[in-house]
Amino acid sequence: MARKRDGKIVVKKIIEGGHGGHHGGAWKVAYADFVTAMMAFFLRLWLLGTTNKAKLEGLADYFTDPSSASRLQPAGEGGILQGSSLLEPTFIQQPPSSPFDMSPTPPRGEQVESELADRVAEAFGPVGDEVAENMRSDWASDADNAARGFDKVERQIEAALGASEDLAALKNQVQVTRTKDGLRIELLDRESVAMFASGSDQLSPEARRLLEVVLAAVAQGTNRLSIRGHTDSRPFASGSRSDNWRLSADRANATRLALVEMELPPGRVAEVIGKADTEPRLPDQPQDPSNRRISILLMTQPAG
Repeated sequence: MARKRDGKIVVKKIIEGGHGGHHGGAWKVAYADFVTAMMAFFLRLWLLGTTNKAKLEGLADYFTDPSSASRLQPAGEGGILQGSSLLEPTFIQQPPSSPFDMSPTPPRGEQVESELADRVAEAFGPVGDEVAENMRSDWASDADNAARGFDKVERQIEAALGASEDLAALKNQVQVTRTKDGLRIELLDRESVAMFASGSDQLSPEARRLLEVVLAAVAQGTNRLSIRGHTDSRPFASGSRSDNWRLSADRANATRLALVEMELPPGRVAEVIGKADTEPRLPDQPQDPSNRRISILLMTQPAG
């Protein structure tokens, strides 16, 4: 409103012309939709390329038959909005209950893996074909690499034990066993030589020599280690502040500390467990010295 002149009120109106054509905002909305769609598409490609087998299996099952959500509900739960989960137990990686069952998904045979890859290809169309082919290639490569790696570790341990007379004398105290979860290396007590001082977690010189041999064999890989301590069935004296559970756990941890001091990366140790006398090597001879042992599992799972 302008100021008064001669007692009159002067009102000044300014009408600006509108902007149209390429100066409008409609194209911005269309462009934003296009960028969002492209981001979603590349995010999908990235997720397919980085998702593990368990999650791909769950996705393939769900998108192949999404109407069967009831099969994904935990027992005793209601509908999807009543607290149930859309994820199958195999879709969620659960912590392992045993150091000898460390793979994030149950072991699969070649036929099961092939069926999983086929279902991924069917569920995701052309993109799924490439992902499925990569899955098959990765599984075959992983299996071959793990087998070759374990063979190399076995050969190195055997060669090291035969390289000198003092180590050759300890050869019967090392047992290497291939399992479905990895390579288990056990250091056993014998009547003549023990891995630890009686009733303690103090490593003997012989045990340290054998740990050096084991570390030299596994140092080049990335596989994680699970360390278990075992005792025989002889009980501690009445009134003792310790027992076989504590002793086995202390010995397993002493083994871990010794390996780390020998420059094993701490991150490669997955777990340290004391088993007392619950898993004897010779069940019919519960007090045999070889039941007292340290078990080091070189797992197929690499360190993260």
